[in-house]
Amino acid sequence: MGEFRFVHVGIAAFLAAGVVTAVGIAPSFGVSGSGTASSYVPVVPCRLADTRPGDVNVGQRSTPLGVAESVVFAVWGTNGGCTIPTSATAIVTNVTAVNPTASSYVTIYPSDAVPRPVASNLNVVANGPPIPNQVTVGLSASGEISAYNNGGTLDLVIDIVGYYQPASIGVGTPGPPGPPGPAGPTCPAAGCTAFYMGTDAHNLGVNGFTGATPDGYTVNRCLLLQNSGSKKAILPLDLLGGARVTSVTIFYSDAAAGTANNTQYYLKSFDGLFTAFRSNGAGTADTEDGVATLPLLSPRPNQGRTAQYFVEMIVNSTDQQFCGAEVNYTFP
Repeated sequence: MGEFRFVHVGIAAFLAAGVVTAVGIAPSFGVSGSGTASSYVPVVPCRLADTRPGDVNVGQRSTPLGVAESVVFAVWGTNGGCTIPTSATAIVTNVTAVNPTASSYVTIYPSDAVPRPVASNLNVVANGPPIPNQVTVGLSASGEISAYNNGGTLDLVIDIVGYYQPASIGVGTPGPPGPPGPAGPTCPAAGCTAFYMGTDAHNLGVNGFTGATPDGYTVNRCLLLQNSGSKKAILPLDLLGGARVTSVTIFYSDAAAGTANNTQYYLKSFDGLFTAFRSNGAGTADTEDGVATLPLLSPRPNQGRTAQYFVEMIVNSTDQQFCGAEVNYTFP
């Protein structure tokens, strides 16, 4: 049994799945499920077959396809008005069903595909108009395709507009490598440090509601979270890609010193893959001004598309102030 490489209605999605070289490169799939790259070669449209009798007939078939009949069409070499090389692994066609006598469907597939695919490339109704469709179909191990008609009789017209062949055929020699890119960022042995003010943070209301303006800022550039009810200060960290956070210190102020406020501090990533957490705990009292250093667990990802960090401070009482953060990081 030969390879069942590919059967598809419409070439656009097929080309989108491959890597483009020249006109296009797409994978050729075997029965094992593995794939190898193929390049697309466009041709001047040619007619492989026309089963209608008389002057319009092209190819070896001059009678309609019958009920539940499969007809084999050779592709490699010169057949009908087309010449296709033996290197071709699939062809891109326009297939048209003509003169249907009953409602039916047509399947175009590699001749050695076993069992025959249960798929529809064309759908027709009795005495309906010609129905065309673009069909990309793999070739059998001997370079043939088959057409199956499910019901009634109908004629087929098959035009080839291009074919696929292994990408190694006709691919030029790779060019020389480009110049090396710039060196990545570095930090001293002690690491880099980024400082953020309270005014760099965003103020979020209860349940994530974003107010039009923050509650306000104090004279020392702290973000004032005036209202109770799990108000949040969100501080995105604009670190360079590849940075690995080593420590985070949060600065805060509590105008109501000595009052239990259950303030919580976090370092998180927006995708939810990483969280570091510290809480003062219910029933404990913050000092009027202080710092909170977050314990960071390992492993933790580097700043990038999958880990974009932010600092979060959540308060549950009034007069809480987020005054900024100091973030230390390195580039491993």
